[in-house]
Amino acid sequence: MKSVNKVPLIFRLSFKNIYMNRAIYGPYLFAGSFATFTFFVLSSIIYNDLVYVLPHSSYVYGMMLIGLFLLGIIMIPFLFYTHSFLLKQRKKEFALYEILGLGKGHVMLMLCFETIFVYGMVMLAGIVFGALMSKFLFLILLNLSGLPTEVGFAFKSKAFVQTGAFFLGLYGFIYVVSLRRILAATPIHLLKGSKQNDNKPKFPFIRALIGIGVMGAGYAIAVTSQVDGSIFADFFLAILFVIIGTYMFFKSGLHMLMQNLRKRKGIYYQPKNFITLSGIHQRVNKSSASLANICIFSTMVIITLLCTVSLFRGMESIHAFDHPVDATITYVDGQYPEQKVRDVKDIEATIDQLKKEYGIKTVKLLNYSYWEKRAEYNEDYFGRVRWMTKEEALKLNADVKDLQPGHVMIYSTGPNVNFETIKFNDVQYPVQQELLNMHNIPKSTKNLFSDNIYVIAYDSEQIETMIVATPQQAPARYENHYDIVIQDQEQKDYFTQGDSAQAKFIHALYEQVNQEQDVTISFSDAYEGAREVRTMSGGLLFLGLFCSVIFIVCFIIIMYYKQLAEGYDDHYNFDILQKVGMDKREVQGTILRQILVMFAIPLVFAIIHTLFGLEMIITLFATIGLYEEMVIRWSGVGVIIGYCLLYVYIYFKTSKTYYRIVAK
Repeated sequence: MKSVNKVPLIFRLSFKNIYMNRAIYGPYLFAGSFATFTFFVLSSIIYNDLVYVLPHSSYVYGMMLIGLFLLGIIMIPFLFYTHSFLLKQRKKEFALYEILGLGKGHVMLMLCFETIFVYGMVMLAGIVFGALMSKFLFLILLNLSGLPTEVGFAFKSKAFVQTGAFFLGLYGFIYVVSLRRILAATPIHLLKGSKQNDNKPKFPFIRALIGIGVMGAGYAIAVTSQVDGSIFADFFLAILFVIIGTYMFFKSGLHMLMQNLRKRKGIYYQPKNFITLSGIHQRVNKSSASLANICIFSTMVIITLLCTVSLFRGMESIHAFDHPVDATITYVDGQYPEQKVRDVKDIEATIDQLKKEYGIKTVKLLNYSYWEKRAEYNEDYFGRVRWMTKEEALKLNADVKDLQPGHVMIYSTGPNVNFETIKFNDVQYPVQQELLNMHNIPKSTKNLFSDNIYVIAYDSEQIETMIVATPQQAPARYENHYDIVIQDQEQKDYFTQGDSAQAKFIHALYEQVNQEQDVTISFSDAYEGAREVRTMSGGLLFLGLFCSVIFIVCFIIIMYYKQLAEGYDDHYNFDILQKVGMDKREVQGTILRQILVMFAIPLVFAIIHTLFGLEMIITLFATIGLYEEMVIRWSGVGVIIGYCLLYVYIYFKTSKTYYRIVAK
């Protein structure tokens, strides 16, 4: 008898399977299309030529690369989770195929066709929608960063190739895992697959303790981390520990907790608690991974939004620390000050000329100078040292009137150093006082990356003695500073007044002083600084908003799948409860209590994760110059409250699916 070619039949069957299972395939296809869309959009922005040529765009490019890498990592478990639900609901179908004579090879081919169909649909939907939205999102990025928006946007083939290759590998891996699960199971096992609970954890007490310990280690790293070279390694290590600890605790710790509650007769054998606790215990054993996923994604949403809101509110603080005045002209000379000194009158004449030209009324000019060198001091310290005479420090309103000959005073722009003496090789001076503030030179105890130490000496001879005592590989340089403050405005907004007369005055002043050829000049412009801060912060804001939307959508899909899975599993159980005497009202009350507890647990742990991570977030923000802790803390309070409201809203919206399935 001639064998029949079943490939066309299996091909049609594969397509029909997707259509007939559209209720569960629909969210899976949406999840894949959304993942493809987000990945393609970021790739398109990164590989656009404009990113390389726009001013200050290196910040944006770096942030986008990090975002693309993290997005790829996040999408792997997200798509695996959504596919696992799909596979679980179809186990009975695969068992029937095998019972009816369809061999494992045919099942493999059918799954292959289905995977190809899914891959093609999500790529088409994701890339088409991404192509339509990429330019719009790119314009948002440019606008947030303060970069020119009158530009064209061209797609690069690299974005298409990278997106296609990444998801081809991901869906190929999902296909291999699906085969392993289906082919390794017997038809009887598959028939019971959708009803089977996850196995109870082995050695739950030990695993729960390990989970708590790993989570605690992550918390400890987050709380004790410092602003140093290992801060970013600590950040990723803390995240890794908390994620691992969360999965272990949700798998074993919650199981142990429910076991203990069921052993307490006064609690367990109450009419309302008996069925509720039993159901929760069953759900915990069955759905610990999905609960942990909800917790992790909730934490991601909260922390990402917290960082985004904090950055938006803290941009002015970052700018104010770096630019305490409108402009600073610095003349850098390598010789002694008496050999080359800029006359204040020359600067004042230039300013007066430009004031008339730009209609500026009042400009305050402050001139001071110091010696600067990177040097070792007190044997264990090395950094930028700035030596200043008592006379110069008084110009900055420093409290140095009582400084005695043979003594020094010190001022750190970072944490207080609390030195009793300061020593440069064999030269040592007693520290009479550590100053807490100096005019126009901001200080923050969180400033560890760009901190300077000022040594205020009684006279220049004392400074020369200290400089000579330091190694001479790199000579000290003399810096003559002119701080400029325009006093026409009571309040200034450097971020929105870049085209004002004041900004033009500062730029014209830069053009004037930059014409001098005989000295090295540096010029600090607060308006230009605001543009740089906005560019850096804009890239981070865009990435934060983009990732927040991604995490929220992922969270909604996971919540939806969770409610869907619970509904299918509980439909039979609650039907039995009604048949044995519970009325509909009691059943609904039991359902409500179980669902509320199950979805409250991930939210509570997400808030705990955030509270412990808050210290590390504060520390990380210090690396970009945001030292206002209360801005970050209050942003955290607002985001947590807002997310709790969003969480409850999403819960009630998705729970309708659950009640609809259970009520059938």
